[in-house]
Amino acid sequence: MKKIKTFLYIFILIPVLLTTLSCKDDIFFRISEEIALKDPRIKGSPTNFVMFDKRMYVATGKSLWAYYASTGEWNVGKEGKWSKKSIKGKTLREYNIMQLAVTSSRLYAFCLKDNDASTSRKIIYNERTEDINSGAWSDDITITTGKYDTIHSIYAANDKLYIGAQDSSSNNYAVHVLDANGVFEKTITFPGKNEDDEDNSNSAILKGVETDNGGNVFLCTGNGIFDGDGNALKNSKDESNANYMGIIKLPDDTIVAITRSGTLNSIDTTGITRITNFTDNQTSSALKENRWATVAIGISLENLEDPETSRKLLLIGRRDRGTSVNTGYTYGYFELELDSAGSIIGKRFNEPGAPEKGSYSSVGPSAASSYASSIGILPIKDIFQAPNGIIFASTHQSGVWSYKYRKEEKMDMWNSEE
Repeated sequence: MKKIKTFLYIFILIPVLLTTLSCKDDIFFRISEEIALKDPRIKGSPTNFVMFDKRMYVATGKSLWAYYASTGEWNVGKEGKWSKKSIKGKTLREYNIMQLAVTSSRLYAFCLKDNDASTSRKIIYNERTEDINSGAWSDDITITTGKYDTIHSIYAANDKLYIGAQDSSSNNYAVHVLDANGVFEKTITFPGKNEDDEDNSNSAILKGVETDNGGNVFLCTGNGIFDGDGNALKNSKDESNANYMGIIKLPDDTIVAITRSGTLNSIDTTGITRITNFTDNQTSSALKENRWATVAIGISLENLEDPETSRKLLLIGRRDRGTSVNTGYTYGYFELELDSAGSIIGKRFNEPGAPEKGSYSSVGPSAASSYASSIGILPIKDIFQAPNGIIFASTHQSGVWSYKYRKEEKMDMWNSEE
């Protein structure tokens, strides 16, 4: 009887093991493709990236970091240097930096301080690189906020600062506008949310601002796209309150915005037009495999030395539907191909490293599998390409990452920025 049992165990287990070991999608293959993650230089949950006075800035917690060319001039493919900047003043050091924005003369930082009973919010700014190096910042911004005194976000467009705010006693929202010198101009108000939205995901927190070549303003919120007077833009179905996650001006000057469900739309003064050149196998959404878009949105160039002929990409952050930044497995980003002028030519959003035949990708073929097991499992807050061509990503809780040449692996790949 014992010999029979032994034979049965072998008869059952060997085929199972052979099947498992031969399957490229099994857990053993995934483990074999995982890369050794580096300890990030900039830890935590960093902000967005901005360029100011030939330097790229990002912040995390109470720290501001600058990335710059050591010679003063950026060279394609040559790494820059990181430097941690202090923010002097006991009061300011109590605040965490949540977001950055830049006009022609100022670097702005939106900051929070959690108290026992409430959250204090403050916008500080710096006007010159010398002051940033010395840690001297100002917070003497005067805003006629009225009842819209709860600040949520800041963005810059057309050399102006746009401050997303809320009436703390209601669901109504507004945007305060400051000119290039930080002087208050006006407040734009608009409705707060879609009343049918049970989980409040359509609250009209400002998620981006763009202006066209005529100076027309487009405010991207979770409750639709609004113009510079607070009027909601509508699409062909006479709908105005879709949950938009991000907005960007493409190199060809087309302004596009993406909804949480992955619908990509062009935006102009006539309204919202869905971009429909995606293939039929992506039925309800441009993001295949039942994904949601996140606020991460950016442009990546193939060859900065020859921008007229280089192909470009629109990158969109993603996550599994029904998950948050603390759950799920598939995150990272999708990419959509643009032509040399920056117009959309891709027929679908592709997985990095696995584009359609003849298409360009931000990730080389040799790094495709490592992408899936590295930044592909991390929620992304912002994507940015530095003047030297290196792509950076700000992640939730995993610090700053970059796609660049790694000496140990002898290839370009995603990993923590060490």
